[in-house]
Amino acid sequence: DLFLRAVHTLRLADLEMLTPLLSTTEGRTFGPKGIERASERLFERGCLHRLWKARSPKSRFDRGSRRKVFLLSDRGAERIGFSPVEARAHERRYQTLKDPRTEHRLEHELMIARLHACLMAMERKHPDLLRIDYWGEGEGVSVEEPSGRTLRFIPDARFRLVSKTIGMGYWFFLEADTGNERIVSDDDSRRTISQKVERYSKLMKFGNVIDCFPGMAGFWVLFLTPRRSSDENILSGREQSIMEAVKANALPDFRSNFRMLSESDLSLEHPQHLLQPLTWVCGDDAKRVPLIPRA
Repeated sequence: DLFLRAVHTLRLADLEMLTPLLSTTEGRTFGPKGIERASERLFERGCLHRLWKARSPKSRFDRGSRRKVFLLSDRGAERIGFSPVEARAHERRYQTLKDPRTEHRLEHELMIARLHACLMAMERKHPDLLRIDYWGEGEGVSVEEPSGRTLRFIPDARFRLVSKTIGMGYWFFLEADTGNERIVSDDDSRRTISQKVERYSKLMKFGNVIDCFPGMAGFWVLFLTPRRSSDENILSGREQSIMEAVKANALPDFRSNFRMLSESDLSLEHPQHLLQPLTWVCGDDAKRVPLIPRA
């Protein structure tokens, strides 16, 4: 049940995410092999669905269990207390993600789950420094311009991190960027990074977010970018393009509200790295800061 609840919380997960979250739980210690065997038993009993990160058997031949992605099945959902109607929703999601044509969506959701898993691992190791006060996905946000036009969009996730040490909490809107979305486009109907930056900037200015989500006075937008292919300490071309998009499309007063974090800087083994200066502020004076301030 601990395994199934962890998969449900992350929406989907691989063993790389689950091992640090389940290795020490409620006073019990589980080794990586034990967690791997548990995944196989739950899969055999029909409580989990399994997908491959690499769809081609040649690509996954030497990767073994590290390439498996687990989702909750309808049977697994009912086991941990979901109604039959809710359980069927899990089944529909699996049917969508197993379609080879939705491989880009699987990659996108794995990015979101990886950040979530890192935050959960950090919370377990250092609860006074960082705690996940809220995590939600699929919640729509709208902003009404003075002209009366309403802009609506859906962040990949909305979450709040709280630090007991400094007595502060911070809201984030997450945009997981796999690198497939265009930065700019002449086609107004196409979704682009520049378009998202402009809309978030208007949301910050007109303050409608307070009406959508009571208690949220302000927020940061966090772009999660793909792993860097070369030097992990140098900004990739994609990251530089996002920074330029923020400078060109965000209102000057709100440019510093846009942050950027690379998957290269996420560590499930050492999640405390999130409190080091890893996150880029995409303002006029770009600089690296911790995900949440230390003081």
